[in-house]
Amino acid sequence: MDSVLKNYLEAYLIDKNRYFKLVYDFSVATGNLSKLFLGNLDKNSKEFWKTKINAIKKETPLWNWNDFDFEDFIKRLSFENVKKDFLEKSIEDLLIKNFEINTDSISLFANSIKLLCFDKMENRGEISYREITQCIENVKFDISASKSSSCVDPKTSILKI
Repeated sequence: MDSVLKNYLEAYLIDKNRYFKLVYDFSVATGNLSKLFLGNLDKNSKEFWKTKINAIKKETPLWNWNDFDFEDFIKRLSFENVKKDFLEKSIEDLLIKNFEINTDSISLFANSIKLLCFDKMENRGEISYREITQCIENVKFDISASKSSSCVDPKTSILKI
């Protein structure tokens, strides 16, 4: 959770109008994390999170911490438990609806977008709608190229009619 908190803090310090939602698929033990997730911080848990943030402050002295407001930052955090299967199904349904994708090949598109996301996350990059659309168009092209090449007889390179 420390790296997620650090990422949220970095974005918050750049733009204090942002809100953050962590979607997770795991059970949360009773303690400071569950209190944060439930928005139920008591005195001890607030102190716990302030200590975590102070440790991040020490690691990142070049960030602009001058007008950091703990209470405002905490109010901008939200958390939602979503099971992986539900999330994948929702994404696939939206891909089919918004990009007119055939259900037989939906996993190709979903996996392609996952790879795009992993690549961007690795470099802390952003993903634009244009990049997702281009990713989908690339997969559509690959599928159509694959179908057209299956019409070619590899022995004679003559199209079957």
